[in-house]
Amino acid sequence: MALPGQGRFGMRGRGETPLDIAAYLDEVPATFANGHATEHSYRPALEKLFQSIDPELEVINEPKRSEGGMPEFLFQRDGVPIVWAEAKDIDKDLITLKGCSVEQRKRYEKAYPNLIYTNGVDFKFILIVASLANTRGQKAKWPLVGTSHEHRAEIR
Repeated sequence: MALPGQGRFGMRGRGETPLDIAAYLDEVPATFANGHATEHSYRPALEKLFQSIDPELEVINEPKRSEGGMPEFLFQRDGVPIVWAEAKDIDKDLITLKGCSVEQRKRYEKAYPNLIYTNGVDFKFILIVASLANTRGQKAKWPLVGTSHEHRAEIR
């Protein structure tokens, strides 16, 4: 199943790495269905999904605290942090932020120039592209474009 506006997912460029959306869309409902899942229960599925984007991308679950706080994931390439991700429980509304800390969201948006907010189903990308061109004096190799995008994966 493809995300709206994304067409068919399949083999990705560099190294022909498959973006494993199908496995992710199987794992998340199964985790939810057990009735005991929390925000942390979806992290293994998210980590596998993020890692399937590009095997050369280092995905760190639960990176150490930094000036802005402690988002759930840090993505880096060649030791250079390029994107952070905050994962909320599946029942949290990322649009209205109902059930989420608005203060935390604002703090993260200020501290992390390229941020993904997700509840496992909805993905909100808050990106400042200029920061990718020069992160700690190094050129980023994972070109993300845009300023803010939202995507929703339908889980049935």
